[in-house]
Amino acid sequence: MRKRLSRRPGRPLAVLLGLALLAASCGADDGQSSADIEAGGTEASGETTSVSEPDDAVNTETAVNTETASEGLALRLTGVVDDGLLCPGGQRPCFELSADVEPGADGGAQVTGRLIDGVVMVDTQEPRPPEPPISFPNQCEGLTPLSDAREDAMFEALEGYRPTIADRYATQWVSNTNVFHFGVTGDPADVEAALAELGLADDICVVGEFARSEAELVAIADDVFDAMGDWDFERVGGASGGPDPMEGVVNISLFRVDQAMVAELMAAAPADSVMVNAPIEVLNGSLEDLDAALAADAGALPAPELSMNCGAITFPSVSAQLDAFDPLDAEAQEAIDTALASPVGVELDLFVEEHTWSIAERTDTEMQLFGRPTGLITGPDGAPQYGHISFTWIEEQWQINGFGGCRLEVSALGLGPATMILDPDREPDPASTELPVLIQERDCANGEAPIGREILPVVTETETTVEIAVLVAPV
Repeated sequence: MRKRLSRRPGRPLAVLLGLALLAASCGADDGQSSADIEAGGTEASGETTSVSEPDDAVNTETAVNTETASEGLALRLTGVVDDGLLCPGGQRPCFELSADVEPGADGGAQVTGRLIDGVVMVDTQEPRPPEPPISFPNQCEGLTPLSDAREDAMFEALEGYRPTIADRYATQWVSNTNVFHFGVTGDPADVEAALAELGLADDICVVGEFARSEAELVAIADDVFDAMGDWDFERVGGASGGPDPMEGVVNISLFRVDQAMVAELMAAAPADSVMVNAPIEVLNGSLEDLDAALAADAGALPAPELSMNCGAITFPSVSAQLDAFDPLDAEAQEAIDTALASPVGVELDLFVEEHTWSIAERTDTEMQLFGRPTGLITGPDGAPQYGHISFTWIEEQWQINGFGGCRLEVSALGLGPATMILDPDREPDPASTELPVLIQERDCANGEAPIGREILPVVTETETTVEIAVLVAPV
């Protein structure tokens, strides 16, 4: 059993809205602001203002820039590309690009260039690095899948064995076919023999040649985070990460970083043991230089692109047409039937029956299904409870990787949703084009009302309705 490791939617119509703000508290007392906020979202005002359509995003068609790299602030940007803009990490602020960049299948790209007068002059581009897999394939053939009957005894035996090889133990996981895997550094022969003596020869796939043990990676992670002890985490956009035993490195994720910071982290750990990931990397200066450049060009920030979503599902227009997607075909129905026959089928069965399903998206590797409730199914807020099921193409078949309820929401890169109600102290006037409302963002904001942050009312008018949503920039 030895194995060695090897679209763009429509835009809203103009409308007048008076906004009052409530704080998203995350457990703290709600703060309130009685001020009306200009829809652009940077200054408090006592007036109700007009909300107009965002301008078209600029999409230049110049060739990739070949000037010397001595000009401007050199950046490496990784994120979502659309209509001549790149939004690092899918967040605002988005950067205007000097040249067309062809995004990968996931809509993203990595670009190296220089920020000059608010535009990134593109020098090189490449596909965005792929996300790590959400599951791992089976690396041993002929082993018995993990069973409930053996699970308790097997884990009890491993709990006693792992400390005896603490300097070699790397990780463990369950494959897509439910086979238990146990990873170690070096040649796995002695580990296989020890597990066989414990009666686990037919239950565990032992994988050898991992680059570093779990204990070694944890120690490296501690040293790296200690090196960041006096950093201004608000400036870098927070820090997260930890050991990645499959790659044998410690991953550190920041939103913004400069090369002096990267060098500081690398100096705190052995060579090739740290991987720093950041959607915005400053290559020839500091984050202070980037802040100064962004402040100088703040007025040129492109308007956000809007989309209508239900979980991971995106509709072709901001006003959601519930019948916009194709009905199930034989392939999609077979995927559902296979999922119903799997271990999650008991939980999935009623969920499938309660919805009418259609195919929202299908690629070579991913498929998303959208479900409309067949009856009066509502969520905690009384809104209709729509559904989604997601599949991934693995080992020549569609395998379910998630399902659940979702709500229809307007979204934009870097902005979060807000709950909105009519202002009880300001009666709506049927003859007026103004509508006073109260909003409260749903994301955690430490009890702070979104005064001074970008606020975007989204208004979509049909022949019979005026649909309103509000988006708020996070803290």
